[in-house]
Amino acid sequence: MRGAVARFGLVLALLVVLAVVAGALIHQLVPGFESIGDAVWWAFEHVVVPEYTDGDEGVVKRTVATALIVLGSILFAGAVIAILVQWMDETTARLELGLTPVALDAHFVLLGWNSRTQTIVKEILVSQGRVERFLRRVLVLGWNHRVPLLLSEFSSYPKEKFTIDIVSQVSASRREKRLAIESFAPEQLEIRHLEFDYTVPAYLESVGPAGYDNVVLLASERLKDGTELDARTILGYLLLRQLVGKGAHTPKVLVELADADNVTLFEKRRAEIIVSPVIVSHMLTRVTLRRELRAVFDELFGSGGCEVHFRRIAEYGLAEILSQIPGHGVTGGEYSFADLQRVADARGEIAIGIRRVGQEGTPHGGVALNPGRDDRLEVSDNDELIVLSTDD
Repeated sequence: MRGAVARFGLVLALLVVLAVVAGALIHQLVPGFESIGDAVWWAFEHVVVPEYTDGDEGVVKRTVATALIVLGSILFAGAVIAILVQWMDETTARLELGLTPVALDAHFVLLGWNSRTQTIVKEILVSQGRVERFLRRVLVLGWNHRVPLLLSEFSSYPKEKFTIDIVSQVSASRREKRLAIESFAPEQLEIRHLEFDYTVPAYLESVGPAGYDNVVLLASERLKDGTELDARTILGYLLLRQLVGKGAHTPKVLVELADADNVTLFEKRRAEIIVSPVIVSHMLTRVTLRRELRAVFDELFGSGGCEVHFRRIAEYGLAEILSQIPGHGVTGGEYSFADLQRVADARGEIAIGIRRVGQEGTPHGGVALNPGRDDRLEVSDNDELIVLSTDD
């Protein structure tokens, strides 16, 4: 590139020399110039801007002006084209040598090809997805007393970092004061408080909800009536879906409802629904009947410890593991739930159910919990096994 710059500099220098010589000549032959500087400037203008010939009078002046235009056009236009062509030829020749370093984001280069190339590419893509999951953006719409518990749950994942935006009409100072008594790791949670009504389309659009990985709509505690609570939550969800649309990236949405009767409104919509009063009442009933279950619930629903995970079937290598069991017949994509429990147990997990892909809009979202051990299940690689595990 330095060679091309030097050539451009040489062309400009020749144009200046041409203007100076022509200016000195026209100053001697044609009267009317106040100084030689005016004559040089006149010549330079004719070299650069051909339209200035309209005001020239006299044969000598017009002849010199025409010569300047012709020489300037040939020297400048011709030289620029020649320099660009030469630079492109040199650049192409340098690239053909294969010595230019590759410095592009989100690219990788494979040198060579063999029978393992497809497997390597697949592993790279899967690994890239795992790395991207280590940093998540979460949008929380609403505020209630469960928000600190939710943030504690996020902070219990040491391998992940979260950027969390909390939107509510509750004052930011009040929320910050409540969270100040918690001990969140600042390197894991980056929390931002936004103070506005998320049911106003313009306000919700301003945060760009499509750019988040997860969106959580919480039931507010400012309204006491469960129906009014859910009406506000459902309105927020409808606005969210309208803004996100059906783009390439759609965040996963979790909606908290206060009235179980409103769950039917979401049967054909893609969202995870929880009804907090129902969950709490079921847990209280179970603990009342069997007090030892409290330890189980504390482990499952407290921050840290054992968690409920959704794992893609493809991660387990079902056919390969089951083929190692003597007398076991592998039948394509059909397995018993006992088979799924075996492969989960091999990884130190407890299988408790399965979720079918593409059935998010159906009742139960395609989730089947605790099916019979001998039930034959047709599964695909994208279906998910629901397991209990301590592995983050």
